[in-house]
Amino acid sequence: MTRNDAQATPLSPDLTQLLHTLNEVVELAQQADRRPQTERMSVVVPAHLGETWTSAPEETFRFATVRADEVWAAVSAVLDLDGDSATVWGLGDENVGGLSSLRSLVHGDFTYMSFPLSGPTYTTLTFPDGSVVRTPVVTLALAEWGGRPQAILFAAAQDQGRGVLTVLGEGADATLAAVHEAMASSSLFTGQVVELHLDLDDMHGMRSSLTLLPRPEVTTDQIVLPDGLLERVTDHVHGIHDAASELREAGQHLRRGVLLYGPPGTGKTLLIRHLMSRPDVTAVVLRTLDNGQMRAAMELARAAQPALLVVEDTDLLLGEGPHGFEMHALLEELDGLGGDADIAVVLTTNDPAALLPSLNHRPGRIDLQVEVPLPDVEAREKLFALYGAPLDLPSVDLLAAAEATDGASGAWIREVVRREVLAAARDHRAPSGAGLLECIAGMRRDDEAVLSSVRDAADDLDDVEEDGFDEGGFDEGGDYR
Repeated sequence: MTRNDAQATPLSPDLTQLLHTLNEVVELAQQADRRPQTERMSVVVPAHLGETWTSAPEETFRFATVRADEVWAAVSAVLDLDGDSATVWGLGDENVGGLSSLRSLVHGDFTYMSFPLSGPTYTTLTFPDGSVVRTPVVTLALAEWGGRPQAILFAAAQDQGRGVLTVLGEGADATLAAVHEAMASSSLFTGQVVELHLDLDDMHGMRSSLTLLPRPEVTTDQIVLPDGLLERVTDHVHGIHDAASELREAGQHLRRGVLLYGPPGTGKTLLIRHLMSRPDVTAVVLRTLDNGQMRAAMELARAAQPALLVVEDTDLLLGEGPHGFEMHALLEELDGLGGDADIAVVLTTNDPAALLPSLNHRPGRIDLQVEVPLPDVEAREKLFALYGAPLDLPSVDLLAAAEATDGASGAWIREVVRREVLAAARDHRAPSGAGLLECIAGMRRDDEAVLSSVRDAADDLDDVEEDGFDEGGFDEGGDYR
């Protein structure tokens, strides 16, 4: 085949499509290069700060990701970023590589043109009253403070669950101090109920996140506990806050901790919801101790004092157990509380043996340990009266039900009442004391069936171990049976 013959050979459809695609890619690249240069970080920052941008002071503040909304609110207020004289950009590449130096990013943009500017991408946080706060994910803000130009780099989430705020320009330290002062004077979360959890972020993996919840309303007449228990806990948690001025004047610390322990369903959660009912106290609820959550929660609580920090089922969240990393982080944060911190830490557990040795090792970590026991017959009668109030049953029926439920928890009793209401509706009759007793007997049978199955499974496991099987299902000779 001659050279001319090769040139005359038509291109295959696949090759034609490939060349067409390549042409489109080249055209898109050329369009990107034709973007106005004023939309680049390497242009707008030097233009705003002037020739001194290469040597201007730079100050950085790292914060827990869950505080990003309140940090941005403070920055926006101090620098009036909603005003006409400020400009807020979003970074085209929202992952700035974990860098905290704005100057370095500008230098990098000169070399690689890797940070085009565009409109910011925002996250939203909804408050229980319906109001919404918007916070940019990664942003560059240009503004003035004290008559001096300032450039701001803000990233809500960086490495290890931390966000970053960087101020570049003359007087950067004063600007950052003003932001800290604004945050200290009024936290965005003061008086809120904040739940911390982990979310999967496509860019940063697992990261701390928060949800604002309606404040629970649990009154004392909704709680049935042994005499004096509710008052003892309430006085320790809220009473110290009420006497804060007197305690500080006397040189006494305000930090305090409570451990509520006892079987499941005895009212530990209900007691905590009652403590959270007080509207002038910020409540921070932890759902996990992984990924530095305890540190983030304590930062938030310190900023929004007076605060109540709640960790329920603590023993189940400890991961490696009482000597693991999570327990170390928990104890470290408890030890790090300053004496004047108006923060109450409340832990709950069904298994106090998993926590008490570590907590008791150093006094002051948890200074009140309270057992929340199963209700006695008098308490069970009150619980039937409380949960069965709409049924209007005579006291003799309530007493009979209480006497038939020895060893039952409050949650179990509430379920008995619910089942009787359902049974009465199904049978087209009014709820009755006899119906309560039938439900009690039925739930007892159900519980025994479950326990029997568990015991049988445990016996089977013992038999397997005695026969020489290891956990992989092989006998000692390596043959699978």
